[in-house]
Amino acid sequence: MDVDVDGVVAASVDTVARRSLRDRPIQGNSILYLDNNPEFITTTSSKNKWTLQLVSSNDNDNDSDDSNGSKSIGKIMTATVPGDIVSDFIHNNWYNEPYFNNQFQNTSFCDMNSESQSDIDTSSDNKLHLVWEYRIEFDISSLIPVVDYDHDHEDNNDNNDNNSDDSSTSTSSTSILLVFDGIKMGGKIYLNDLYLGTTTDQFLRYVYPLSYTTTTATSLANSTDSSTHKTNILNRAGKRNRLVVRFDPSSKDNRLLTNGRFSACSGGWDWAPYSNCPHTSDTNSKTYTFGITKSVYLVSSSNSVSVSASSATGLELKSKDSKLKSNGEHDGFDVNIRVHFLMILSSPVVTNTRPVQVQAKGRLEVQGMWGSQTVISKIIQWDNNVSSGSNSSSTEIEMNVTVSLVADSKDIKLWWPTGMELILIKRHLYDIHVRFIPDTTADPKTNNSGIIQDTRRIGFRHFALVTGNDTDLNYVTNSYNKQGTEFHGMYYRINGIPIWSRGGNMIPMDILEGRYTIKGHIQLIKSAIYANMNTLRVWGGGIFLPKLWYDICDDYGILVIQDQMYAQNGHQPTEEKTQELEIRHNIRLLSEHPSIIIYDGCNECQVYMDDPNTSIYATFVMRIVAEEDYSRSIWPSCPGNGWTSGVDKLTSRPFRSSRQHHHHHQQQQQPLVTPNYNRSRHTIEVHGPYIHGGGFPAMNGNNHMKPIIDPQLPIQLDHIQEEHSKMGISYPSTFVSEFGVGGVMSSFESMSATLSRDNWSLHGGPNSEPDQCTDDNDYNKKCVGNNTMAQRNYPCDNVILAYFVDKPNEYFQHHPNNNNGSNRIKKKFQQQLYHCMIGQALQVKSVTEKRKSTNELGHLVWQLNEIWPTGGWGSLEYGNHNLPQGGQVVGGRWKPLHYFYRSSLFRDVSATCGANGIGYIRNDSGERNFTGVVEMNVINIETGHTDSYYQEETNSDIYLPPGPGSLKKLNCPNNINGTTHFMSIDVFRYTTDGLGGSGGGGTDASSSGKQRRRRRRRKLESHNSPLLFLPPKDITAVWCDSGLDVNVLEYNDYKKSGTETETIGYYDPKILVPTIIQIEVTAKVPVALLVVLTTQAHGRFSDNAFTIIGGKIIIEFYPFDNSSTNDDDDDDDDPIMPIEDTINLLKRTLRVEDMAMHQDNDKCRRKVVGESSSVWS
Repeated sequence: MDVDVDGVVAASVDTVARRSLRDRPIQGNSILYLDNNPEFITTTSSKNKWTLQLVSSNDNDNDSDDSNGSKSIGKIMTATVPGDIVSDFIHNNWYNEPYFNNQFQNTSFCDMNSESQSDIDTSSDNKLHLVWEYRIEFDISSLIPVVDYDHDHEDNNDNNDNNSDDSSTSTSSTSILLVFDGIKMGGKIYLNDLYLGTTTDQFLRYVYPLSYTTTTATSLANSTDSSTHKTNILNRAGKRNRLVVRFDPSSKDNRLLTNGRFSACSGGWDWAPYSNCPHTSDTNSKTYTFGITKSVYLVSSSNSVSVSASSATGLELKSKDSKLKSNGEHDGFDVNIRVHFLMILSSPVVTNTRPVQVQAKGRLEVQGMWGSQTVISKIIQWDNNVSSGSNSSSTEIEMNVTVSLVADSKDIKLWWPTGMELILIKRHLYDIHVRFIPDTTADPKTNNSGIIQDTRRIGFRHFALVTGNDTDLNYVTNSYNKQGTEFHGMYYRINGIPIWSRGGNMIPMDILEGRYTIKGHIQLIKSAIYANMNTLRVWGGGIFLPKLWYDICDDYGILVIQDQMYAQNGHQPTEEKTQELEIRHNIRLLSEHPSIIIYDGCNECQVYMDDPNTSIYATFVMRIVAEEDYSRSIWPSCPGNGWTSGVDKLTSRPFRSSRQHHHHHQQQQQPLVTPNYNRSRHTIEVHGPYIHGGGFPAMNGNNHMKPIIDPQLPIQLDHIQEEHSKMGISYPSTFVSEFGVGGVMSSFESMSATLSRDNWSLHGGPNSEPDQCTDDNDYNKKCVGNNTMAQRNYPCDNVILAYFVDKPNEYFQHHPNNNNGSNRIKKKFQQQLYHCMIGQALQVKSVTEKRKSTNELGHLVWQLNEIWPTGGWGSLEYGNHNLPQGGQVVGGRWKPLHYFYRSSLFRDVSATCGANGIGYIRNDSGERNFTGVVEMNVINIETGHTDSYYQEETNSDIYLPPGPGSLKKLNCPNNINGTTHFMSIDVFRYTTDGLGGSGGGGTDASSSGKQRRRRRRRKLESHNSPLLFLPPKDITAVWCDSGLDVNVLEYNDYKKSGTETETIGYYDPKILVPTIIQIEVTAKVPVALLVVLTTQAHGRFSDNAFTIIGGKIIIEFYPFDNSSTNDDDDDDDDPIMPIEDTINLLKRTLRVEDMAMHQDNDKCRRKVVGESSSVWS
């Protein structure tokens, strides 16, 4: 394994007391953070005070100006850093909530100058050039050691006064770096009124050395300035320094050119709000906000040497000849740690005639915290000539050193994904400690002032992206040490075991970076795990997510596919130094995370070598990725066609010309080449098909009732002709990395909080006329008008029409405003949102069950989360619980679809039935067979009468070998009348000797199946209900009113009592849930279908969109804040609210609805609630 270390903080400073959203910093002897955003600080509070102010600037302001040259006008506002300017405007009550109605259309940074004119006196100058400035004053006294800048300055003067031909230099005695981890949309940096540089790339860390003085100080991303002078720009300890970051939103032409290096979805996507902010002059992509989106800090080093990164660049088995056994046995790992040193020179390299000699010396120590914890020491000495041609006038020299460690199998435990170990139990992770002891530090035991330290956390696992038939021994033998990929199929192996990858695509949690929260990112991962997801893809049009997000994935075993941040619409790569540094910086940050299994180049940009617009992903983007981290698989794009060279054929990891040993580090990455297009070739990875919402003029989707959606009830499974189909890893397969249903609104609680009451309708309310929207495409249309819902991305009309409505005109017409109008509008909106979400759940359920009947070995749904309350694609609602209007749940309230993932769709073993009495049971566990029974129940909706059928082989249980994709045909009840009946299917695993543990279960040959069922304990593997055979609108036996009622009963503190509860998956048998609140849900009819519970309390239910048979069911509620793991290391700190307040909020806001409540009354079975005599028979 190779680990890149990216940034080291001295152990004596900024000890982490709590989690934060910070990146790993550059490491020196001391660090001073300037952050004041509570989500980014590691202490309880910050004394840093940032301000935001509108200022006037000279019209001729350019990069050569020595001073800030600005004049303050308008009021001074408080600012939050990291954050963004729109969030700051909201906090200062200058902007209203942008997500309320359509206010985002006039609250972008393009609207700032016009909004601020009332505060500006322009009588003296009609040609003011207005810009926005973030400002902070700080003192460097807390930096250790305290720097005597006058003394250093005198030394530098003496050196520079000798003669200009002096060709030797060394690192100065002390240096300070000013670091910006991320700035969005381009900014100019000034310190004490002197210009330092310009930032243009949101995804790049910018570093400014302050150990010498220059009016054109450079960053690592742009070292082309050449002039310097000798003024001291950083004031000594005890004096104030003023830092300014300037943004210029005044016009399209004045904005800094960013070359598309910002989040592609910033100004809108087909699930994000579309901004009116014009395109920048160098990209076709709209924008919305800007700001200092990541941490700002200063790092001091008494020896002018800092560690910019420590990275795990390679983690691999000790010997390629020793294959990882299918049970995870191995012979240990090689671990390569690459430490990146940043050396600050006492003067810049400016000579054009002679190279400059760079000298530095010290001892590097690397210690792996496993086994005997041996410390590997390496003497580091730089004595190199640096010419100006390599880095003209730069005072920064980067040096890389690799240290190799060995991890024996007896000393480590493997890292496994969720579903293969207990879920929400911390994985086996190991620290690696890095120390650099400069030669000037005489005795490190007594003097630590010059020592630089860092820690990285890794996990040991072997991953392979498999594209050939590696169950064929001849193929494996012939593929050893060969390059390229195959077209047999695509699936994953983890620690030798094949897995079914299932999960979703992750987008940013908000358009506004100032709204990111610790709790939201943590809870989102837990919600994914509880829904049986094991894989998440970080989509390439968003952002590199906070380090915390990847840490939680490491902790709990989520596999991560990481796109590089390239997408369409002006966000393609350019082969330039800035983007090279961007890629290297982010891969170094990411390389420590065992959760990351694949890097790919971009979102939806098929890479062909004869196309210069896409070949750059192979020749530039992924080449740089492979150089930085060869420890995991790489893929050209998502979706992609694989490689003809440059990767190992068996794992898809970068192919290096010679294997790395302890004393040989010179390995050459082979060129990455993709195959040419071939229509006849088997496609191994796909996106889609997608079901787009439509039926109403809006920014996305068809204005008319198209596409016509096929409910696929029942699903057609006639292609399952054989009892044992050609399924599994030895047969051709496909990986589906995107598919889904768009136009899905969220709950009434979420949507209504962001809409005025007169807009409570899918069509915008009783006083809203439809917008006039262009009908030339389904994406980013031009809409003219004031209809609020036209801006909420996709409409949901065609989804509702497919499942619930025959008369759309009557259904969508607005009720008149009268005495009961407000309540009628509310009920109607609740009905529409219920239908929309249930329609999505049923459609994705049918599509997924149909897809699982084919040999698809990966299913990633588009998408996991929502970025705002809209007609989007996610199964989790918008997750910012701090939204001023309320209505949102931390990390995102679960939609009905998310509960379907949990109960059946994403279970290792699941079963379904389709048309013509054909069904299947599928085992997707790569490590365990299945022995058990399928219980199929046919339920009469009118009476509740149930007929049960057990599917099993004669005198034996159903047996399936390990998967993924192990499938057996089922004989299901045929000719079910879908107007009056539905099915539920339960899959039970038999366990040996009444235990609920491992095993396929031994059997007694003399016992009948029924006797075995009575004697042996059964474990529920999946629950598929309701399984409908017609759309709900065609079901005629549903009662008009189910008489639903809910009652919150009690809660138990299981953490104190030690009781374990809630079975989730086979290898996830018990989860310690500290607080469980029980809810009794009752109905006055025999069957209540698709019952949905909703609350404003932060948490989830044990089930939802469920069925009540027999009048009563107990559902449990699990508060998010109180459902931490059963170890002592809590992921978040204080709960959002005390448990007593959570219970009160649950009682006050709990709402229940079902299919009967929201159906067409012309079709329902009429019944007076309370008359229950004959209907129960």
